[in-house]
Amino acid sequence: YQVAFSEPYLFDRPITAGIDIFVREIRYIGQFTQATRGANTIWGFPLANFTRLYTGYSYEDTEVKDVDPFFDPQVLSRYLLLGDEGRRRISKVSPSIVHNTVDNPIFASSGKRYSASFDFAGLGGDTSFVSSRLEGVQYVPLNRRVSLGFRLQGEYVRPYGDTAFVNPD
Repeated sequence: YQVAFSEPYLFDRPITAGIDIFVREIRYIGQFTQATRGANTIWGFPLANFTRLYTGYSYEDTEVKDVDPFFDPQVLSRYLLLGDEGRRRISKVSPSIVHNTVDNPIFASSGKRYSASFDFAGLGGDTSFVSSRLEGVQYVPLNRRVSLGFRLQGEYVRPYGDTAFVNPD
């Protein structure tokens, strides 16, 4: 289940605000069930034409249950960053900057979108990491009905503190 609300023009100003609350359960048949609940919030402010600064906060609590007895718990614990009780909590702040000239968010045919973001996790959760991400998207129209899209993305993730291994979503 997920409930989300986003306002792109808050209080008649070019300020973006959004929140979503979610509860998810994913069953990996024959292995385990992953139950996650949490919330995200985002705030965006204009910097220049087509360029915005966003700041987000998210918290998620993940629990693994119904584990198959033949499944190696050490592999499961390391891969999903689980603590002793089969849970992980990630609390993170995520600032980003986005330059976007794409003509249509759903059926894009021209424009570009460049973004740089940073995640800092470890504020209240039990998983600590820093992550930086760069992304570039370019749409090139070939004719009136056809366009070509290119996307390039890179990310670097590094654990810190008591977290020894990180596997980002």
